[in-house]
Amino acid sequence: LPVCELPTLRAQYDELAAQTLREQGYEDVLEMVPSARHGRRPRLIVVNGRGVPNPQSGMIEGTQAEVDAVVDAVVDHALTRPEQSLANASKIRGAVKRLAADSPQLGAFLGEGSREPFTVLDLTQAAGLRRDSVILTVGLGKTVHGRVLHTFGPLATPGGLTGLVDAVEAAREELTIVTALGPGEIGANRLSTPGPRLLERIIDRAAGREV
Repeated sequence: LPVCELPTLRAQYDELAAQTLREQGYEDVLEMVPSARHGRRPRLIVVNGRGVPNPQSGMIEGTQAEVDAVVDAVVDHALTRPEQSLANASKIRGAVKRLAADSPQLGAFLGEGSREPFTVLDLTQAAGLRRDSVILTVGLGKTVHGRVLHTFGPLATPGGLTGLVDAVEAAREELTIVTALGPGEIGANRLSTPGPRLLERIIDRAAGREV
C-alpha cells in the first residue's frame, strides 16, 4: 500500500498554545485533537534590532535589522529551494519587491504564476494559510539601550493570539523566526495576555530552552 508522512509541525504549537491558554483561564473553551509530535526545531534568527518607540503606539516596530534579516532569508530560500513555497508574516513587501526588480531569478520566484505564490502578510491575514516554509517576523525591537518594553499592541488582543497560532501552523516543513527579542529576554512575569506569552514560549522553544 502507498505510504505517506503526514505533516505534524503544527502539533507542537497546538500543545504550546493550549498550555498557554489554560494558564490564562481559557481551559473551558479548549478542545484538543491528538496529533503526532514533530521533532524538528524551528530555525531562530536573533538580530540586534533597536530603535525609538512610536509616540502613538509606544512600540518599537519593524527595525531595519529585522527587515534585512528577512530579506536575506527570502533570497536564500528563493535561490536554494525555489521548488518550495514560502510565506512571510511581516510587513516587508516593499523591500522584497525592490530586490526582485534587480534579480530575474528572484523575480521569477516572487511572481504570481505558481500554485502557492510567495506572499507577505500580517498576523491578522494568516488564517487558512499553508506554505512549505514560513518566515515569522516578530516585528518588535528594543530601545537604543537594549531594553524590552513589553508593549505588544495587537498581539495582546484575542485576534493577535489567533493570528500568531495561524502563522506558526502555516508551515508544512520549516518555520523560521526572525526576532530582535531573544530567548529569555521577554519577562514572563510581565505578561498578562496569552498572545505575548505564547510568543515568548515559541522563541524559547526555538532556542532549545525548556518551556
